[in-house]
Amino acid sequence: MLFSLLVGAALIIGVMILGNWLMRSPPGSLKRRLGGGLIPLLLVIVAGLALTGRLGLALATLAAMAPWVMRGMQMWQAGRMIRDLFTRRRPDEGPGIPPAPPGARMSREEALRVLGLPEGSGEAEIHAAYRRLMSQLHPDKGGTDWMAAKLNEARDRLLGGK
Repeated sequence: MLFSLLVGAALIIGVMILGNWLMRSPPGSLKRRLGGGLIPLLLVIVAGLALTGRLGLALATLAAMAPWVMRGMQMWQAGRMIRDLFTRRRPDEGPGIPPAPPGARMSREEALRVLGLPEGSGEAEIHAAYRRLMSQLHPDKGGTDWMAAKLNEARDRLLGGK
């Protein structure tokens, strides 16, 4: 029993590290990396588990923990996205938009960044981006009140209170 829990925890950590590594790698090198290292390693692990009779147990443990892994990855990605919005910018973004002082109204540029929209986005695009982000960051789904308030403020700023 303890062995199964340790294997499951190791698999979860491994999947999260692998997911982070894959998200950060450039798209062109992804195919080369997968074919050159990950797939053979995965085949060796599966063969080792099959030869020792633990493949079924490992797959069952992985399947049982998959919902937790997926939820954790969603929360991790949402947290990184919010952190990136307010703490740093991507190298290709050019000059950053400083956050508004406390109590000040959100600028249009900041509202676009919060919703991840380009300049000139229409009302339908604003609503779609707001709904997509709110479905991930709502307090009932693991987000915080602060995140939801920022999304509401960004939507209201871009739509002019409609």
